[in-house]
Amino acid sequence: MTPKHRGSPQTTAAPFTVSAEWSSPTSGGQVKVSLQGSGPFTGFLLEAREPGGQSAVGSFLLGSDPARLLTCFQKPASAVSHSSPSSKTRIQVTWQPDSNPTVGAVQFQASFVQSYTTFWVGVKSPVLSLNGSNAAVTGPTSISNVGCGSTKLCFSQPTNCDPSTSSNCFFMSARLLTPPESGVQYELSGPAQGYVAFGWSDDQMMGQDDIYLCGLNSTGAVDVQRAFSVGHTAPTVQPKGAVSDIQTSNQNGVLACTFTSKNTIFTSRNFSFTSNQLFYLLLAYGPSSNGRKTLTPQVLDRIAYTEQKYKRSMSNIVAMWS
Repeated sequence: MTPKHRGSPQTTAAPFTVSAEWSSPTSGGQVKVSLQGSGPFTGFLLEAREPGGQSAVGSFLLGSDPARLLTCFQKPASAVSHSSPSSKTRIQVTWQPDSNPTVGAVQFQASFVQSYTTFWVGVKSPVLSLNGSNAAVTGPTSISNVGCGSTKLCFSQPTNCDPSTSSNCFFMSARLLTPPESGVQYELSGPAQGYVAFGWSDDQMMGQDDIYLCGLNSTGAVDVQRAFSVGHTAPTVQPKGAVSDIQTSNQNGVLACTFTSKNTIFTSRNFSFTSNQLFYLLLAYGPSSNGRKTLTPQVLDRIAYTEQKYKRSMSNIVAMWS
């Protein structure tokens, strides 16, 4: 999976993600696999393997994106690569499992080339179970309420629910990473037909908020988006910025995302983050149409007020984690 280029693979977090989900309950076992990033890439190599395995499994089918099939491990169409060195921000292909019933799960992994000397190897998707057409991605690691109040800040509805045991739990957490890593690791999940979101706000009202959404995009895949709200209307999508390590899933109608952000919090009254800045944390969910999210004020307020607007200064959060 390593390009025969000068230099070694990057050791920093890749600005690219690999996601996978079943095309539909009647797709005959076909899986949509998406490669995307916060910036362009020129080359890629994608394979499917059993978790921890070293050989490719299954086969790929191409769509309209610029890609070509490869024969790896003497298996035709067992890998996909670029067909041109043009810049790309997203590639989507279809994968189908072998008829071999001994393969119970699969994980997609990719190499991304940004330039001849800048590339990442071993970017992996969440594990996908192959136990029938109704199987689903096992999730972006296991999101749970373990560590809430000690190693991470948590916000949930119903109060203190555990997303690892309840499918009716709206949940988000934030954990400050320690050196040599930096940034904040977020978890976000909940039952929704469009999106689950949280936002940092200067006040207790919707509008002028820094929002992160875990939701369905225009292709039906789960993605993380960053947005800025301007009132009780659909938020304006912004560039992800310094967001990495994105993992997503859609399991039985429960959307889940984990990611790391090094972005500063940006609101209308806050142009530079300070450690004693006070913010309100809002939690929301709602529908989407063709990937466009619509914040529903009644839903947002009900969840947020039920949770009593989890109010903490960032300095207190840092003190709690230190």
